[in-house]
Amino acid sequence: GANVVSASYYVLAVRYEMKKSKLSDFTLVYYNNFVTVSLLAPTLLFSGLPTETPLFYVPLSLKYISLWLINGICGFLITLSSFWVIRHTSATTYSMLGALSKVPLSILGWFIFPKPMTFFTISMVSLGLLAAVAYSWQKHAKISTPSPMRNMKNRSDADLTALEADAFKGGERSKSFAVV
Repeated sequence: GANVVSASYYVLAVRYEMKKSKLSDFTLVYYNNFVTVSLLAPTLLFSGLPTETPLFYVPLSLKYISLWLINGICGFLITLSSFWVIRHTSATTYSMLGALSKVPLSILGWFIFPKPMTFFTISMVSLGLLAAVAYSWQKHAKISTPSPMRNMKNRSDADLTALEADAFKGGERSKSFAVV
């Protein structure tokens, strides 16, 4: 329950701030990572972990540096794509993508780890895939049906005022424009 509420609040708050601040996705990724590091660094330092484990001793090999570089690039791209999805789709689509990202990992886990597949695990992954198909079908049906408001959604008030003025020429209502 609390996870759903906090995730929904996060998506809606980020979307609101994105619209209010008009920052690019790259700038949002930078600020997101900066805030994350500033919140996690004190936790790491005050937990006593660096003194108990040789966390900061790193053998500098080409393999180790390349893995960290790939990890950083993947993290950047995941954050960038998350902000893109939040900006261009709905919070429901963002949540659905988050849920669906677990399905390929579950399938990959069956091949990597020697745990037998049970009826329960197969049915849960199948339910996740079925939910994805149902959601995609519903979104496609919604997009396929014509709506007079869909064309108005991304227009400014000045554009709408000009359309209304063109629609009411000479005090008579034009049949090509319906005021909703």
